[in-house]
Amino acid sequence: MLGFGATEKAPASYSIQLWTEQVYDFWRSFINQPVVLVGNSNGSLISLAAADSYPKMVNGMVMMSLPDPSIEQEAIPPILRPVVASIKSVVASPLLLKPLFYFLRQPNMLRLWAGLAYADKKAVTDELIEILAVPPQDRGSARAFSALFRGTIRADFGPSVKKVLPNLSIPMLLIWGDKDRFVPPTFAKQFASYNQNVELVQLDNTGHCPHDECPERVNQVILDWMDKCIS
Repeated sequence: MLGFGATEKAPASYSIQLWTEQVYDFWRSFINQPVVLVGNSNGSLISLAAADSYPKMVNGMVMMSLPDPSIEQEAIPPILRPVVASIKSVVASPLLLKPLFYFLRQPNMLRLWAGLAYADKKAVTDELIEILAVPPQDRGSARAFSALFRGTIRADFGPSVKKVLPNLSIPMLLIWGDKDRFVPPTFAKQFASYNQNVELVQLDNTGHCPHDECPERVNQVILDWMDKCIS
């Protein structure tokens, strides 16, 4: 995903659609046959958008900790939306975001974030913190952080799960940790009810990153589902 990991920290207009096009371009260039997409958090929303935009690319999908950007927008009364938008635009100012970024990229703050993301504190290792600490040191990372933040507060940042999910006819697996502090686990059954092709697996004592926190369990769940549902 452009702007994350070892990618260039470009001054782009970040959105789920941008990353969806990135996935599609990779698929078209190097694979060009139907695949199963597996994503976590925003990655699962990208998978959802890709399956909707490019159905010939996707014959199955695994989504973990699926967020829905439209829920916040729907929860705000229409009369208050201009006020909320104004507040967000002030908060999104580079004058505020860049100092915040330099504060948040400190190892102790990354450890605090990881402690919220992972239910199992033993998973928050020194190695994990070292991995997380590298991308924020890249050239342009503060600028990319600001652009990403501005992207996430736009109303069109990503698709509505409620609108897109019911339209898909492919097999889908939805995995959710019951200790997810970032995307409420209460959404799991709600999202699964949108489409009968969705199989829901909820994992005990697992947080927002189940693929990293309990990879053996997650991998086996995915393999069993693929054996059963993907021809």
